[in-house]
Amino acid sequence: MDNFDLKKYLAEGKLLKEEQYSSERINQRDVEVGTDVINHNFDTIDVINLDNGYKLKITTTYYFRDPGVKGYSDTVSEENPMLNGITTTLMDPSGKAVKNHNFTGSSQWWMLQSGKDKFIPYITEWWKDKIKKITNT
Repeated sequence: MDNFDLKKYLAEGKLLKEEQYSSERINQRDVEVGTDVINHNFDTIDVINLDNGYKLKITTTYYFRDPGVKGYSDTVSEENPMLNGITTTLMDPSGKAVKNHNFTGSSQWWMLQSGKDKFIPYITEWWKDKIKKITNT
């Protein structure tokens, strides 16, 4: 897994209830995407309790560009970044990663653009269905 320390996360009291979603920006990085074009990327992490003691780590990646550069959009800014992708990791009750799934692509784009209050419940239900298949319950 990507150096995510669930015990530290829990100890710091950052385990979020299902109704609350993280907005803390972490892992900030600049990614060159073309001549003189840099995406300022960052992530947010939400941890959701699922069935049977399982947890779901949701890493949402966003980006924005500086004004005046190629590809800049006045609708995408530091205050209103564009969603770049969602990576999810199912963790068993001990905190061990069981399975990963990325939510990207045109067929899911409508869902992703609707905001965390819409896509996190969808992703949570998607994983609850998968847990039933994984655990045969």
